[in-house]
Amino acid sequence: MKNKQANQILRAWDLAEKISGGELDKKAKWFSGDIRKTAYQKRESGTINEKISQNNQSSDQHVTISLLYLGAYKKQDLRDSIQNIRFRDTEMVQNRDPAKGYSVALIVNSDWSFQKIEVPYAAYFYLKLRQENIEEAMHGQQYDDFKSQLSQQLEEVIDRKRADLAECLALANQIVLKTFKLAGTRNVGQLRGLFQIQDEPPMLNSFYTEDIERVLQASADDSLLLKYLGLNPDVATKQEVDQNRDFISKLLDVENLPDGRWPGPEKYFQSLMQQVAVNVIRGKGPIKTDLKTVNGPPGTGKTTLLQDVFADTIVQQAKVMAQLEKPMDGFRRIKPIELFSNCKYNAYELIPALQGYGIVVTSNNNSAVANISKEFPSRNKIRQYPNENREKQDEYRTQLEEIDYFSDLANRILETADSWGMFAVPMGSKANQQKVFKHINHGVLKKQLSVYSDSWADARQNFNTALEAVHQEKARLHRMISIVERANPSVVDQAYLELKVVDEGIEVLNQEIANLTQKIENTRHRLVTLPKKIFDFLATRNANT
Repeated sequence: MKNKQANQILRAWDLAEKISGGELDKKAKWFSGDIRKTAYQKRESGTINEKISQNNQSSDQHVTISLLYLGAYKKQDLRDSIQNIRFRDTEMVQNRDPAKGYSVALIVNSDWSFQKIEVPYAAYFYLKLRQENIEEAMHGQQYDDFKSQLSQQLEEVIDRKRADLAECLALANQIVLKTFKLAGTRNVGQLRGLFQIQDEPPMLNSFYTEDIERVLQASADDSLLLKYLGLNPDVATKQEVDQNRDFISKLLDVENLPDGRWPGPEKYFQSLMQQVAVNVIRGKGPIKTDLKTVNGPPGTGKTTLLQDVFADTIVQQAKVMAQLEKPMDGFRRIKPIELFSNCKYNAYELIPALQGYGIVVTSNNNSAVANISKEFPSRNKIRQYPNENREKQDEYRTQLEEIDYFSDLANRILETADSWGMFAVPMGSKANQQKVFKHINHGVLKKQLSVYSDSWADARQNFNTALEAVHQEKARLHRMISIVERANPSVVDQAYLELKVVDEGIEVLNQEIANLTQKIENTRHRLVTLPKKIFDFLATRNANT
């Protein structure tokens, strides 16, 4: 049975995502000149026809697209409509939204042939609110039909075989302005866009709406989703940890500290709450749940925190690997895969004990993922000392180079010479996946692992020795903490009082020493000047006689 509260939350989230989209990219530029005139005369550099020519000349070597925004409007107007029409609230807004929205995004190929049309829900929502059709704005039951009809109408107009492109775009823009009832707004007859996009185009729709809609259409609730929404009755009440010293103390017990850490500067370590998060994520201490979230604004150390999570994951997997007699024991042969008739491929997979240590990093921000998949394997991310100690900062890197953690494979996949090892690879696109599969397969790994077979026994021994050293250090710290915890608080308090008396006595003695030193200095000064005073006295007396 579907959870009613979960359904309400998801619908609210879905609507919020939809109406927050449809925003013009800040890098979008205006076409110069009036769109309605550029079909018949060229005015200045930058008219649509000239822009087309420039694109055709420069796109011979690279496949590019261009993105045109039609039917621009102020995002604040949408907010005002929600406030005034939906909630009948006329209170003045102090912090107004400067962003611009668009009604239709038109994507064209490098030769300016039509490719795709996007109609953001935010524009449809804005239209229905101004028509005071609140029910349709909130639920959008006719949205798909509206989008389909408008797209078909625009596709018929944007046909270069029938008319000049500039004229087609002008007509398309007029249709959009009329459909969305924006004819009375500014910038009528002008277009704005992004030209010659070689990278990924900007996100035109919400990153989450398709997933939310799929969840809403599911016949039953997912238990993990209910946990995420805080609605699972089987989950214990949230634990407030900020001021709960008892809880933090137990969570950060020496025995709960991970055996692995990211090889970063020794001077810097995780803050209190960062270490709390690391221990919770790694399943240490009393909190046992399969869903953990860490929230915080930019610059608060979330990525740094992940480094320790990744490091401990590798150490835990290494513990299993250290039990293998030889590297190839980590793989097992599975049923052959028939690629095509009479051609079978012997497939292998990791043994069950080595599975479950992979980590997928995903985001709606490509740059955030790049920080991990590209920067973390970089040598620059490995240093033992802060930058000011440049003569020492390469010690960790030297050790990693001696280990040779498939750095040659990592360099080929990441197309760099800076990798310390195959710690992470980008696989968010088909091209990246093909690149990884090209360089990593059973044959390649078997050849690489054969190089390490002779030194495998030594590697196992070195790892187990280092691990035992970590455990011994933890045991030593645990004994020291136990001694402190067993100490009689009254004895400790008395010792502090006695120490305070001693400190006060030392302060008095220091003051007396300072006074005596000053007296000695004054006496010395008088003794030094005494002979001169005697001479001056005798000289004056002789002169008087």
